Amino acid sequence: MNRENNDCSDPEYLMQFWNKVIPAEAARYYNLNASDFKFHSTNCNSDKYEIDSNNGGYFLRATVPEHRNPTLLEAEADWVLFLANYGLPVSKPIASQHGNYVETVSWENMTRHLMLFSKAQGDRPKEWTPRLIRDYGQLMAKMHSTSSIYKPSRTGCFRPRWLEDMTICEMEKIIGERTAIDQRIIDIFHKVKDEILGLEKTDDSYGIIHADFHARNFFVFNDKLSIFDFDDCAYSWFVNDIAISLYYSCNFPQEKADEYLFEFANAFCAGYEALRKIDCNLRKLIPVFYRLKRIIFYLQYDPCPNGVTIPVRQWWSANASKKIIDDRVVIDELFNNN
Repeated sequence: MNRENNDCSDPEYLMQFWNKVIPAEAARYYNLNASDFKFHSTNCNSDKYEIDSNNGGYFLRATVPEHRNPTLLEAEADWVLFLANYGLPVSKPIASQHGNYVETVSWENMTRHLMLFSKAQGDRPKEWTPRLIRDYGQLMAKMHSTSSIYKPSRTGCFRPRWLEDMTICEMEKIIGERTAIDQRIIDIFHKVKDEILGLEKTDDSYGIIHADFHARNFFVFNDKLSIFDFDDCAYSWFVNDIAISLYYSCNFPQEKADEYLFEFANAFCAGYEALRKIDCNLRKLIPVFYRLKRIIFYLQYDPCPNGVTIPVRQWWSANASKKIIDDRVVIDELFNNN
């Protein structure tokens, strides 16, 4: 078969790769039964599987090589294992029978890098109670305190830098390709970016962050939170992690958005600062990182993917564009007055 690497044009070919090849190879690497693998989901970055076996529950991520190379994946495993060793409730990477945390499967022109994780217990939060929000903030504080003392276990085992190497380059590429982006948004993006890139980096303010720690990436079991999906983890300022989580907390009716975000941020930071104080100068940067995340999400969310008009996407994009240009963030008051 003459196909490009990771080609998605032949559904039958993909189904065979997803349903037979990956489970069979992963089962061999991790001493599991291929029949226990249940296909969970897929996107442009990875394919995911749930495994329930006599030895417990697992989660397999099969990563597209263009998204992450084995070195970056091994660095992810190194950091997550460090967090686990310090008592953080994380889904731990599981070594293969060869002692590797990353294994590679190739079949014809398809390739995936495999990582197996312990499966978190519980479910997604059903209701954001004040206690849950505080616990959420405390868990992030504990993760940042642990990350501040993390050193890679071996040379070359590094995650990307969230701003300089990864996200900013992607945004610049999108700006160059999509001519319909309002110039005012581009100007605000560059202003915010330049402010952040001039920040000082210290062990207490800068380290590896989760970078995607929201309600879809942790479970609650017996009132305890467990974190998973560290695929986006990268070096950045710890307050960036806070801003990202606050941004994703805004999944509620539009008319209550400002009030809810303010209350959520207040409770979240009260929980965070019960364990880890935020320097007053860094605290003022949380709205700045919030603005950056808002722009990044807007740029990544194409209202006309592949030239196809999708009304709900256009509505969301227009609404998000107005918020960015208005340059108002309700949490400005909370973080700039303390």
